[in-house]
Amino acid sequence: MRINLRRALPAVLAVSTGVLLSGCWDQLPVARLTNNTGSPIVLLIEPGLKTERGIDLETGATKKLLAYGRNNAFGVELAGCQYIYRFPSMGVNFPFEPYKGSYPVIVQVQPDLGVYILPSKAEVPAAAEVFENRQHHDFPMRPIAKRCY
Repeated sequence: MRINLRRALPAVLAVSTGVLLSGCWDQLPVARLTNNTGSPIVLLIEPGLKTERGIDLETGATKKLLAYGRNNAFGVELAGCQYIYRFPSMGVNFPFEPYKGSYPVIVQVQPDLGVYILPSKAEVPAAAEVFENRQHHDFPMRPIAKRCY
C-alpha cells in the first residue's frame, strides 16, 4: 500500500499539533477572563466567524480562552448588545512586567466594559485598586465594535 504524502501530510500535522498542544495549554498565550460587570454576560468566542459560540458567564465566574487565533477577538454580550474586543499582540515580551512569564494572563471585565489585566497572583474578582494603576500595553482593552439588537 502506497501513502500519498501530499494528501496525508495535513492530517498528520493536525494530529501532531493537537497532541503537542493538548499538554501545553498553560504554555500558550491564553487568558483567564473574569466577569466583574455585576450582571451575567455571554462570552463570545470567535465572534463574527462561522465557529462563533457563546458561553454563559455569571458575575464572578471565570473562563479560560485563547488570546490569539484567527482574529484575536472575543466578545461580551450584555443587555442586548455585543461588544467585540481584540487582544493586543501576544509576542515574546508579553505579558509585560510585572506579569512576564505568567500564562494564563488574568483579565477582568469591569462595569465600564473595559477589560483590565490583573497581576498574576490576584484573587478574582479583584477590586479596582489592585489593578487600576497597572494598565499599559493596550490595557484596559476597550470594545472595537458594538452591535445592539
